[in-house]
Amino acid sequence: MKYLDHRNFNIKLGAVIRKLREEQQMSRFTLANISDVNEKYIGKIERGESSPSCYILKKLSIGLKRELKEIINNL
Repeated sequence: MKYLDHRNFNIKLGAVIRKLREEQQMSRFTLANISDVNEKYIGKIERGESSPSCYILKKLSIGLKRELKEIINNL
């Protein structure tokens, strides 16, 4: 398994979340409302500026209608 440092992990995670959201033509505002995660926080996650907890990732995966393992496997 390839080693990812913390910063690269956050950037890749954010890119995966953004890609999944945009594939559904969903705005951050809509995802925020569906997943009950603050819209600005979603922006920080997507830019790789924040490292979300497993709880937040699970809420986002539900909002994106994806399994959490699908998000993790795309890193």
